[in-house]
Amino acid sequence: MKSKKPNRIYFKIFFVLGLCCLGFVSFHFYNGPLKISRLLKMQFTEKVPEISIERKEFQSGDSFYKILAQEGVDVYQTTKIVELFSQEISIRKIQSGQFYEVEKSSANEFLAISYLPNQIEKYRVYVSSVNQELAIEVQRAEIKSKILCIEGEITSSLYEAVVGNKHGNPALAVELTEIFAWQIDFFTDTRPGDKFLILYENLYTDTGYSKLGRIFAAKYIGSNYEYSAFYFKHNEVEGYYDEAGKAMKRAFLKSPLNYKRISSYFSLSRMHPILKYRRPHLGIDYAAKEGTPIVSIGDGRVVFAGVSGGFGKLLKIVHSNNYESWYGHLRGYAAGIHVGAKVKQGQTIAYVGQTGLATGPHLDFRFKHNGTFINYLAMKIPSAMSVKKDYMPAFEIKRNEYLELIKTKQNE
Repeated sequence: MKSKKPNRIYFKIFFVLGLCCLGFVSFHFYNGPLKISRLLKMQFTEKVPEISIERKEFQSGDSFYKILAQEGVDVYQTTKIVELFSQEISIRKIQSGQFYEVEKSSANEFLAISYLPNQIEKYRVYVSSVNQELAIEVQRAEIKSKILCIEGEITSSLYEAVVGNKHGNPALAVELTEIFAWQIDFFTDTRPGDKFLILYENLYTDTGYSKLGRIFAAKYIGSNYEYSAFYFKHNEVEGYYDEAGKAMKRAFLKSPLNYKRISSYFSLSRMHPILKYRRPHLGIDYAAKEGTPIVSIGDGRVVFAGVSGGFGKLLKIVHSNNYESWYGHLRGYAAGIHVGAKVKQGQTIAYVGQTGLATGPHLDFRFKHNGTFINYLAMKIPSAMSVKKDYMPAFEIKRNEYLELIKTKQNE
């Protein structure tokens, strides 16, 4: 009987130890993990500070100094912000109608200001969360490209037909008229039922920016004519050409003014309105408002820019193949126009005036070939340079690529 006593003692000891372990485990189970879970819950349910972003438009007379003062930014920060912006942009070129954004915390603390000159670029000056110093970052949206092909039929005007298309826009209509400007007078030659086709590139971003890229190919079909144009660039050659590689562009424009009225034609005997006797008028007078821009009729080089007798302020430009154009009675010259300056076709070179012997504002336009004045309105304007023979294989490859692309787009 005495041998059973120690076993009872050991049993009691193990029983007590077991109760202690159970209590220890229970304490940590209900307090340790529970405490951690509560902390995690508090951490994830804690309210994240709100940031407000307000977009505003620059008004006339606005500047960063004025805007930042209105937003409560102190002078020191304002000066630093302007310095950072000046590293990337010319703040003097900020225009009314452009946008800026102001970022603030829920406590109305200034966090950042962004300048958005367009839908592509964003210049942002912000308070760094690392060291609380001001810093600048530049964000540029990726410009993407998509090839589109539109077709249409004219019911009233080419402009309305192009703009009314699903993918049409005003820039596309203008560009198309410029490509065929030497073949078609879109004010008088277009008829209901005429058809057109345009293969072109559209540039866009995810921020909403969209712009016409290049027109690669175009076709216009009238009642008794059809014209096709293909863009081609190879070394020094660039422009639009027909299927055979002949330039769509002519060597000279039809007129040096877009808005004009002919008040006096080329004549070998005209009564001069001031001198009151008959003498040759070897040019064309275009009546227009004073200050109307005058463009060069072709590529060339300025050989005279100054005052010349009855012409008043006169400009002379020499062109290839012994052609020369004169522009008289000018009010003044466009920036960069001086003797020796090279000009491109369609470039603004001067402005309509009434200097010299003139009764009112107009342009006295004259044209010479091989040293002799000729009637510009009666002249058959020569074509610009066509694709060189050595470049024809490259042109044909590009032309055929465009034609295949048109077929693909039409079948989509």
